[in-house]
Amino acid sequence: MNIGVDMACFSEFSRILQNEKYKNFIFTDNELALATNYSLSRQLEFLVGRFCAKEALVKALGSGFLQEDMIKWKDIEILRNKKHAPIGILYNNAKDTFHNKGYKEMKISITHKKDVVICSALLY
Repeated sequence: MNIGVDMACFSEFSRILQNEKYKNFIFTDNELALATNYSLSRQLEFLVGRFCAKEALVKALGSGFLQEDMIKWKDIEILRNKKHAPIGILYNNAKDTFHNKGYKEMKISITHKKDVVICSALLY
């Protein structure tokens, strides 16, 4: 079992997320499509939450982005279940790392308060 946690501030991302190249480097088409269902202010909250969740997951995997095992941002996709709870879908090296470490399940939590997002990922 392992846990990863990350925190981010909306204000740090508002300008960054206006850059389409950056957004397309970090987020999958599915994540960006889900964000369009919300108002502009809620889109920022939604995408910062996904960014934070990806960071928490890669920490729980005991890795980092673009390091030795080459987990890329789009190797982790944060979608939602029918109840709108976040779910992680892993691809490529993130999926391989997850299975090679013997994990079978993951839980993700995203919480927002004013200008802050905190995320946790539990792998077991």
